[in-house]
Amino acid sequence: MKMFMPKLDPIPLAPYAGGLGAVVLLLGWIIPAIAYRGRAGELFSPLNHFVSELGQPGVSRLSTIFNLCTIAGGLLLIIFMLGLGLYLKSRPGYIASAIGIFAAASAVLVGIYPINHGSTHTAVSVFFFYGAFVAIIITNLTIARDRSRRVSKWLIVPGFVSFALFALLILAIQASATPTAVLNPSLASRPNIWMIAVLEWLAVFSLIAWVLSFSLYLQKKLASAYEGSEYIGLDQHQGQ
Repeated sequence: MKMFMPKLDPIPLAPYAGGLGAVVLLLGWIIPAIAYRGRAGELFSPLNHFVSELGQPGVSRLSTIFNLCTIAGGLLLIIFMLGLGLYLKSRPGYIASAIGIFAAASAVLVGIYPINHGSTHTAVSVFFFYGAFVAIIITNLTIARDRSRRVSKWLIVPGFVSFALFALLILAIQASATPTAVLNPSLASRPNIWMIAVLEWLAVFSLIAWVLSFSLYLQKKLASAYEGSEYIGLDQHQGQ
């Protein structure tokens, strides 16, 4: 007797994983930020506090929520990037997907190794930022060179905005007199407006917008394909 195992296709899961992952990450930022009280009793402000500070045990009251949401959101984004790469169906798309999966896995590790883990947290955070930066660049180039128009050229716009903000963040960190303070703010005095912190928040919010843009586009594209009895992700040889 032949047993049939259902085939798990990441492509139709991608828009839902991307959308849910974005929402989980947002909740993991908003809820701890509301309850946050710093060492000096200050409220949390994205103008002079870094993202990772929300996950600092002993300082952030709801650090566990931040870290768990970062882990869950990262895992969902792994599924999203896998499905996106398979949908793009090209060598550059597969490369972008692999790097994006690496970045998402680094986000998972950020939740496992929060800011109090020092150098380990620094390393996985750097992997996340650089991985996301490179994945967005390659995805944009893939869309720009795609003659089959599998993806709307308009999706280059949120990708370009996110790329520009990540580039500014990386340049600001490299130009900073105290670059390690980005991942350990206790090493420097906290100004009222810390431009690197502002750029970090803008970069991660732009990344969320990029993921949501792709998720909505893929959901509509796949839904219209199903309605037309033509599922884009099916093997071209199926039924032959």
